Amino acid sequence: MKNRLEETTAVPTDDLIQHAMFLAHEVGDWRVPSPEDLADEDALYDGVRASNVKDVEVHDDGVLLIGAFDVAVVTDYIRGSWHHPPEVKTRREEAFFSVMFEWDDGGYATVEVEF
Repeated sequence: MKNRLEETTAVPTDDLIQHAMFLAHEVGDWRVPSPEDLADEDALYDGVRASNVKDVEVHDDGVLLIGAFDVAVVTDYIRGSWHHPPEVKTRREEAFFSVMFEWDDGGYATVEVEF
């Protein structure tokens, strides 16, 4: 008697999100703008994480994760003086991301970030 799996298998959503994020950070194809006015250069990469996912859409060929996070954008540089160190003024902006996780070949992720 052969062991036969059902045609569909349920996977917990949180596990699916974690796996897609792991692949995105390890071997994903990232399409990220390179603005010069970010306070932290890695903010666009660090913000793409499971806790920031807002919506999950399941498609025939994979899963689309959609999310958002805040980034600090530099608005002004204040020169320092003898008694005061230089300062940077920032404002918060919302950045949006999507991760398309495809089932083919053990999984592949494409990440797009915009703000």
